[in-house]
Amino acid sequence: MAPLYAGPILSGWSAAPIGAIGVFTAIFTLYLIVTRPLDVAHLSGLAHLGALVVVQIGICSALFGLGRMGAALTGALALPLWLPIGLATGAAALGMHRYRHRPELDKVLDDALAAITNFHSFTGDADSQSSSAARVAEALRARLWDASIEAASAPDLFDTIEAENPASTLQVLLADFREGSDAFDLALLRYLARPDVWPAQSHESFVALCIEGGLSAPHPAVRAEAAQIAAMLMDKGAPQEAMPGADWFADAQPLAPDVAPIAARIHRYIGLGPLHS
Repeated sequence: MAPLYAGPILSGWSAAPIGAIGVFTAIFTLYLIVTRPLDVAHLSGLAHLGALVVVQIGICSALFGLGRMGAALTGALALPLWLPIGLATGAAALGMHRYRHRPELDKVLDDALAAITNFHSFTGDADSQSSSAARVAEALRARLWDASIEAASAPDLFDTIEAENPASTLQVLLADFREGSDAFDLALLRYLARPDVWPAQSHESFVALCIEGGLSAPHPAVRAEAAQIAAMLMDKGAPQEAMPGADWFADAQPLAPDVAPIAARIHRYIGLGPLHS
C-alpha cells in the first residue's frame, strides 16, 4: 500500500499540476471498487460509492498537499508527471490482484465507512480550519503591516484573534514572515512563543524557520524576541531540528553582535561545538 500513497506525495513534491489529484482519486477509487465490489443497483450501494469517492478526494488532496509542503521546504523534485502516476497505478494493480474479494479487507472498509458516517465531513473540517487560519493572517496583516514596531506589543493583539488551529495558523503566517514589516515579524514570533502554538507544530522545521528569520532580521526587537524563543526552547530540551542548522550558520555570517551569544549557544546545542567568528 505504501507505493500507492507515495504516488500523490511524489506528484506534489515534483510540483505537478493540481489536476493530478483527480487522476490519483480515480486510481484509488478503482482499487477499492475492484477489491470490494459494490452493489450499485441499490441506493445503499450508490451511497457507499459516493462516500468512497469523497474520502479518496480528501486522502489524495492531503497527500498531494504533503508533497507540496516538502517541495516548499526542500525544493521541487525533478520527476516527470508520469512517474508518480505509474507508481500508484502499478501498486493499485498489484493490490487488486492480491486482495480481490478478501473478506478481511471488506471488514476494514466497512469499519472505515461506518466511521465516516459518525463524523463531520473531513473536507469540511479541513476547509474550516484553513479558512480560520487565513482570517487570522489577514487580520494581522491589516493591523500590523504598515504599523510601527510598538504595535506588535499591544496587549490585546491576540485577544480578538481566535484560531481553530493555532499551529496551522503559524504556518499560514510564515508566508509573509520577513517580507518587509518588522511589526508583523515581531508579532509572528510572539505568536510562536504561545504555549498552545510552538508545542503543536507538526514539524520542527517550522519553528527553526521562525528562529532563523528572527535572528537575521534587521530590527533589534525582532532579533531579541527570536533569541528569547531559542533560549526558552533549549531550556525545555527541544529537538535540535527546532534550532537553526549548520547551513544557516554558514549563510548568516556576519551575525549581528546582539545575537552572537545565543548563536554560540545554539551552535553548541546542535552539536557543532564552539562558534568561531
